[in-house]
Amino acid sequence: MAEVRAFRGIRYNPEKNPKLGDVMAPPYDVIDDDRRAALAGVSDKNVVRLILPRQDEVSGAADKYAAAAEILKDWSSQEVVAQDSAPAFYRYRQDFTLSGSDEIHSREGLIAAVRLHEFSEGIILPHEKTLSGPKADRLALIEATKTNLSPTFSFYFDPAGNVASAMGEAPADAWCDFTDDENVRHRLWAISDEAQVAAITKAFADLKLYLADGHHRYTTALHYREKIREQNGKTDPEHPAEFMMMFVADAAQMTVLPYNRMLLASAGVDGRKHAPEMIRALHEYFEDETHVTKDEAGQQAFLDALLAADAPYALGIVGPGHAHLLTSKDAAAVEALFDQSVPGPVRALDVAVLHSLILEKQFALTTDKIAEGGKLSYTPDAMKVFGWVNSDKAELGFLLRPTKLEEVRDVAEAGEVMPQKSTYFYPKLLSGLVFRSVAGE
Repeated sequence: MAEVRAFRGIRYNPEKNPKLGDVMAPPYDVIDDDRRAALAGVSDKNVVRLILPRQDEVSGAADKYAAAAEILKDWSSQEVVAQDSAPAFYRYRQDFTLSGSDEIHSREGLIAAVRLHEFSEGIILPHEKTLSGPKADRLALIEATKTNLSPTFSFYFDPAGNVASAMGEAPADAWCDFTDDENVRHRLWAISDEAQVAAITKAFADLKLYLADGHHRYTTALHYREKIREQNGKTDPEHPAEFMMMFVADAAQMTVLPYNRMLLASAGVDGRKHAPEMIRALHEYFEDETHVTKDEAGQQAFLDALLAADAPYALGIVGPGHAHLLTSKDAAAVEALFDQSVPGPVRALDVAVLHSLILEKQFALTTDKIAEGGKLSYTPDAMKVFGWVNSDKAELGFLLRPTKLEEVRDVAEAGEVMPQKSTYFYPKLLSGLVFRSVAGE
């Protein structure tokens, strides 16, 4: 099964970067131009200059990827970053609260080097389809820098608790300890004791890994591995490109938020006009409970009702000042509405009802049309959905319950994929905590 190893990480030097929080960044795919400028403005050593490079930041750079490589080379020569002397697992803990609550939640796992496997091997499994554009961009970056700059994110099911036992308790003092602007506390420790490292690797030997975030980076790593094999004319199982940097955590520690949708006017389907007809068509299969959602109290009451719904299928349809809570009358009857092309495990998902039975059948918004962009906007923030609909920034909103990890596992085990943006794992992993070289000898 999964081969999870320690590695000699490359980390920021605290002597050169006393405020480590200033050089970290969220994942590259959630950073817009304004956020990039803000991060780079806090510190010119911020990792955003590597994960979202710009050609004009390095004089004479052939392209933005060459610029990233040059920056990383300069930082290494100036000891802004330095490679650890011994292989280690990097224990990463995040403490956070969720909207509307002061309760502190925690997620703890390991940043490790994980042997790459084709998805068909059934050892590391995806749940999302990937697009070609992001893969090409990330491949060019890894070819230029020869470095894993950000970890992918996976989870595992370990009911026996073998990994947790091998990890033991974290020491009091962490290598870094800071709180970001979303009030998430981040701590990192290096585990380099040889006996403990061996015990952790052994604990993973019978486990599968399920990708949570970073599908594009994983498939990019597979492409890079193949290029290295072709260049070398052989497969060296110990070459660094046979592995990639990955954060792995127990499913029991995961927090998955609903990934809600907003239908935009640019979709061109006149959603508000057709909404009453659409909802009437669903009445045969769904109970319909209408709520007034003009103010925050009404909106919160609706959310509470949606999240408390115990029907096999439930979702919310948000219009201006009101929302419909739809709950299935007969799950088998709803499942029978799906086209045969929709795989069985996918049919069990609320998000599949939304995409297959509402967006596609009612509004003719197929997967391909949605992939073109400009049709939907996505957010884990339900209050944003109400705000956009009530202010006419969106025609309609669609609120979902969180996808269960068991549902993710079932879809992945069946070799299928969910509609894009079916899961929102919170909080996101920071980039910049540790890097990993993929350069060969």
